[in-house]
Amino acid sequence: DVISWGIDADEWQPSERHGNYVLFNKTRADNVCDPEPLVKLAAICPNQLFLTTFLSKTESNEKAQASVTPNIKAIGRVPYETMKPLVRNAQVYLATTRETFGIGTIESMASGVPILGYNWAGTADIVRHGVDGFLCEPHDIEGLKRGLEFCIKHRAVLGANARKRALTFTWDDTARRFAEVYDRVLTPHKGVKL
Repeated sequence: DVISWGIDADEWQPSERHGNYVLFNKTRADNVCDPEPLVKLAAICPNQLFLTTFLSKTESNEKAQASVTPNIKAIGRVPYETMKPLVRNAQVYLATTRETFGIGTIESMASGVPILGYNWAGTADIVRHGVDGFLCEPHDIEGLKRGLEFCIKHRAVLGANARKRALTFTWDDTARRFAEVYDRVLTPHKGVKL
């Protein structure tokens, strides 16, 4: 059983005016949360601003910043309350990480931010290609570029659809699904003494 997480959508209202940046916000940079797709996309989209928490799996943000294009700004790990308005005000959210479930993805969607990502893992389960975002095959940087153009051009519709989709990821539904799994596992063992 794969059970999605929930979100308090009231905490993630759409912003009245969004920024002009693409956001990639992970709590670390490693083989899973790899900022390389962002760096490659920024290199072929020099007029687009990119905001990221981390730039490199091996170097500090300061050292890595010197070797990337000037349209990327690395902010490092920031507190939740600092990150929240950055998520809400993003123009597009970049979801290239292979995740079991993307809480950042649904926070962005609840904020009316379209998703640009790879068609794999949890992102493929959450985002509907062409409806609330754009998905391309993993490692397809040109596909990400086309998707970025699509997301910006259709931001209003994609963002509204993304918000509606995010509202389906409720804590009540998550709790119900957990309870169903526990009930199914425990029922055959009722009356068994340990």
